[in-house]
Amino acid sequence: ALLRFVEDELSRSSTLIERTLAGTLALLRDARDGLASSERERHFEMVEALQRQGARYQARFLAALRDGVHRELATQDDASTAATGAAFGGLELMDEARVESDIEISRAMQIIDSTAEWERRELQTFTSTLCGLKHVSEESNPLRPIVYATALWEASGAVSPVQANRAILLRLSAGVAAGLLKSAW
Repeated sequence: ALLRFVEDELSRSSTLIERTLAGTLALLRDARDGLASSERERHFEMVEALQRQGARYQARFLAALRDGVHRELATQDDASTAATGAAFGGLELMDEARVESDIEISRAMQIIDSTAEWERRELQTFTSTLCGLKHVSEESNPLRPIVYATALWEASGAVSPVQANRAILLRLSAGVAAGLLKSAW
């Protein structure tokens, strides 16, 4: 039942990202009026890039969302079938760009979570029921804010390789998507 529900939600994601793209473009256009000339130029570049790369932005979001949700579902399966002793999958060196992207994704996740917290909790209750759990578990919900924030980060990379542009685009699109997710959830 959970898999059918998740696939149904994923099939509706194309409408979500289309509306997110339109809302983000509108915010970028409106925000230019009160900015300094250098910031205004950056926003203008981002509007142009989003208009040119809109299809790539949407496609990358959908692919990343699907991958993230399936990864979450696989984690649920692994957790339910294995008793893990070691929590660490190994250590890795992280570069500064990776840390900065993780921080931006975390901020976007917080935007989504705080905007749609009540609805996310209801969804969590629903997914826990679909999993047959007797208690509510956040891990039962593969459609968590972190998955959406990560997918938006990946989508922003399809528009611009510049870290600062990606961060601005992520923050704006997370705000737009949060309102849409509130309704969807």
